[in-house]
Amino acid sequence: MGKPASALRCSNGASCVAHPILGEPAKLSRSNPGPRCFACEERRAEAEKQAATCSDEARRKVTGSRKANRSRRSGSKKPREHICMKASCNRPVSYRDGIAVVCREHAEESRAATVRERRSAWVLACEEAVRSAIASGDERLERRWAKLLLAAEVSLAEAEVDLRVAEIKAQPSAPAQRRNPSRKTG
Repeated sequence: MGKPASALRCSNGASCVAHPILGEPAKLSRSNPGPRCFACEERRAEAEKQAATCSDEARRKVTGSRKANRSRRSGSKKPREHICMKASCNRPVSYRDGIAVVCREHAEESRAATVRERRSAWVLACEEAVRSAIASGDERLERRWAKLLLAAEVSLAEAEVDLRVAEIKAQPSAPAQRRNPSRKTG
């Protein structure tokens, strides 16, 4: 049996966010695993966040830390933009691959290399199966694996092309340097 209707209300009771409007605590949705309604949870999280912020500011005043004040005075409120961790790449980060933080182009290169490795392994498996079918003398099995081997080789060739294209895109593009022509003075 389900829970009684009274158990499906916010546990904050008269302190519930919805109580002044509804005259009773809010009903809990079935997707809510906790005893409080989502609005009360948001209010509680916001209060904790403000309390933590206030205590951080008080601690800075007591310890004399001026880093926060310096960053406020600099006028820059934008977060610092992170750049790709690959050498000589100054593109902004857009993907996190485990610990590696890379740009979109290097992430595509990594994915293309992974696909190429998998397809290469599949070609090797098909070659081994063809050899095994030849050794067993089963012509039908040999033809079947030979077709799969051809398809795997075509797929591998496509993966190698995709990898090469990704490698070219991932190469750092340095702006062309201007040459100052020597001025002839007469």
